[in-house]
Amino acid sequence: MFGQHTLADYRSIWGAVGGVNVASIRAQNSIMYTSPNMAGLTIKALGAAQNETGNNVAVGGGPTSASTVNNPHYYSAGVTYANGPIYAAVAYEDNRTVTALAPVPTIQDLSYKNWRLGGGYSFAGFKVGLAYERIRAHGQSPAAAAPAVAQEVYRQAWYLPVSYQFGNNTIKAAYTKAGKSNQKSGAANDMSFNDGAKQFSLGFDHAMSKRTNVYALYTQVRNDANGVYSLGGAGTGIAPVAAASYGEDPKGISIGMVHKF
Repeated sequence: MFGQHTLADYRSIWGAVGGVNVASIRAQNSIMYTSPNMAGLTIKALGAAQNETGNNVAVGGGPTSASTVNNPHYYSAGVTYANGPIYAAVAYEDNRTVTALAPVPTIQDLSYKNWRLGGGYSFAGFKVGLAYERIRAHGQSPAAAAPAVAQEVYRQAWYLPVSYQFGNNTIKAAYTKAGKSNQKSGAANDMSFNDGAKQFSLGFDHAMSKRTNVYALYTQVRNDANGVYSLGGAGTGIAPVAAASYGEDPKGISIGMVHKF
């Protein structure tokens, strides 16, 4: 609803676990196929050759100690339908990578199998949508971080955007909720300790022309007791407004102009 690369980008917590981006990745060495538009239906598929050594894409792309993973991979596929007032989408990805999720302190060799479902409807100037995301991973801490221990992550999230356009003006609002990560390490269950978060965003756009608009927005992340999500960062591509500590609630106001060349 607020576009990509703004402070209200829902990927601050969507696609992330404990503030770490695991499902909004710019895949390296990738090939993508996009089908023709078939009466509003479009199919996309992507495959990527991840780095064999130092594979640490989820925390910035650089190698860290004990970050070697065998046979890393990244595959994804999605189907969208956009016709008239209706929009619908379903997407799946399979990503084996190394990451370091808080509050579990160890580097983990995890195989993610993630789903996203979404839909939207437009009527009388209104647009409303609803999306669901499930992130699930199994694996272990790499052998270099001996002793290797079985790891598991299971996190769900919801996104609800709504907007109303009148003339050249649009009022926008969005609510995003990321549940706790339900991390398990070895025989220890639920290492996440209530690490979810919610994001509230409200904004106003004014179209000065077909190519130029100005906007103002307010957004806030409310972390649970052990949540450490930031505004920005993660998969958004913008500098984060970071939580100072667990349970802190970063917030911000953004004013800007967008011109399409």
